[in-house]
Amino acid sequence: MSIRKNIVGKMKARFFLFSISFFKMIFPSAVNAQETALVTLCVEQVFVKNSSRDVNDVFSYDLTAQGSDCPMPSGTSGGIYSFALTGTDAVNIPIIFTNSGIYQYEMSVNWSSAASGYFCDPQTYKIMVLVKMTDGILSAQMVVETNEGNKSDRNRFENSYTPLASDPKKRVDPPVKKTAAGNPSSPMTFSFTLTAGDPSFPMPEGSINGVKTITIVGSGEKDFGSWEYTREGTYCYDIAEVIISDTSYTYDESVYMITDLVKDIDGQLFVTRSVTNERNKQVGSCIFINKYKKSGGGSFGNGGSSGIDAVESNAAINDTGAAGESESIEAIGDTGSVSIWGNVPKVGDEVKIVYFYS
Repeated sequence: MSIRKNIVGKMKARFFLFSISFFKMIFPSAVNAQETALVTLCVEQVFVKNSSRDVNDVFSYDLTAQGSDCPMPSGTSGGIYSFALTGTDAVNIPIIFTNSGIYQYEMSVNWSSAASGYFCDPQTYKIMVLVKMTDGILSAQMVVETNEGNKSDRNRFENSYTPLASDPKKRVDPPVKKTAAGNPSSPMTFSFTLTAGDPSFPMPEGSINGVKTITIVGSGEKDFGSWEYTREGTYCYDIAEVIISDTSYTYDESVYMITDLVKDIDGQLFVTRSVTNERNKQVGSCIFINKYKKSGGGSFGNGGSSGIDAVESNAAINDTGAAGESESIEAIGDTGSVSIWGNVPKVGDEVKIVYFYS
């Protein structure tokens, strides 16, 4: 009896093995249903910070299933898998597939904040995974498309922080003040330049290769215009007069410097400006005084007869004397008493009172 049971058991085992082999031949996909295909999503983040201040560089992303049957990574909730990247970084997200089919997903930055200065990549990648069974092996092929319908080999997001540009209206543009001393028969046209310390620095409209030129006819006042900054930093500019030889004027060779310190304050660039003369003294304007030399005699300022005529025609008057008196009319500056017959007061000097007419 035991021998018979043993024979019957062996026959059943052989039949079971035969059935499995036959089933594999006829229904391979059903038998291999537990075999899996792995797809890895590579997500790259590039973060550019155009500021010296510490800013948030953490961005959140959502991988959203476009169907209830789409396999998702571990940690998914409600068909959405969320993760974060810091700075410039990358992450690989594995997804395991166990059944044939076509599965679709979308991936984008989850950025709900409207913080000033931030730019988040608006790209929404469309991801399609084709899973199929071939010769008993489950395989998957992934296709990634951009918003524009272009194929991509990765999910790449470029985010940045750039503070808002400075407001030119909130900055004082120092004017150029021109005085032509003497008694010319007709007014002269004088030229002045604003020159950037680097040609790449921001400049007012009308500039060429980091230089802006303005002109003033005779005595007068004019400015170069304003400009905005889009990056933090220290920016320097020089203001000087264009000196022309063989004229009837002795030119003022003063050079003034504008120094703008640009800082990011809560997402907005602000400018701290200083304007200094050659002695590094703060000034509120850039004054240039040219002396006219009367033809046929001495020049204004040398004490000759022509110079006296010029003073009489263009009086420099204060409360200590009148035009035409023989003694010097003086202006009191921060470097001492300066005679009008010699040097003229420079910008920043605390001049008592001096008038020049042309």
